[in-house]
Amino acid sequence: MECVLLGLYILIEPIRLSLATWGNRSGVAIPLYTSIGLGCIVTVYYAFQLALQSFVLKIDLALAGAGLCFVGSQLILSVLTVLGFSLA
Repeated sequence: MECVLLGLYILIEPIRLSLATWGNRSGVAIPLYTSIGLGCIVTVYYAFQLALQSFVLKIDLALAGAGLCFVGSQLILSVLTVLGFSLA
């Protein structure tokens, strides 16, 4: 399970960040919607690392918690940006 989620994370994260950057620069909402959807998958990965990982070091918990905070704040800001695009 851990290897599968890590592989998905490695594939999804660069795509998610590229779509978010492209959506913010161009002012188009569709890439941001896709980035939000992929961000939910990344959030599941970080939650798995915090709660269900089989062998966990203290640094793993700290890094997964920080990653979850960053991805969560990016998701919130992406939703606010999409709302701003739809209202304008």
